Amino acid sequence: MEATKTTVNLTVCQDGVFSDHQTEYRLYGNMPISVIGIFANLLNIIVFADSEMRTLLMNHFLLALSLSDSFFLRDLYPTVVRYSYPLALTTQTCGVYLTVLVSFHRFLGVCHPFRTKRWVTRRPVQYAIISAVIFSIVINIPTWLELDIESCWSKEFNRVSR
Repeated sequence: MEATKTTVNLTVCQDGVFSDHQTEYRLYGNMPISVIGIFANLLNIIVFADSEMRTLLMNHFLLALSLSDSFFLRDLYPTVVRYSYPLALTTQTCGVYLTVLVSFHRFLGVCHPFRTKRWVTRRPVQYAIISAVIFSIVINIPTWLELDIESCWSKEFNRVSR
């Protein structure tokens, strides 16, 4: 059997995707904010996951919101961006709708306190949170199909990069 040789036409990788100012901003501006946000979300998750805190239905929304905001995959590596970008958009959408649900829950609690005790029980709150998560996933399905990773030839590393 004769071995076949295949040739692949690769483009040369771009040298610098970000300018020096963009790199410095991402490193010195975004990183401290992200680290503080991660610790704040972890602290919120610990607090709202406590059994005493889970007795208030409002805290179910806040726990779900802290969990949604804790997915911090953003600009790690090009191979991860294919999956982290749609995941970040999905969790952002989920965070927005959970915030709307929190606002609606508080509106009912303030404007209709007695009716709220009858209307808003554990089951509707759980359905609302699950619905927000499912809606966020479904509405962002197209973003999972938007990005593609192309291989290129890296002059700097003298190899194929992804």
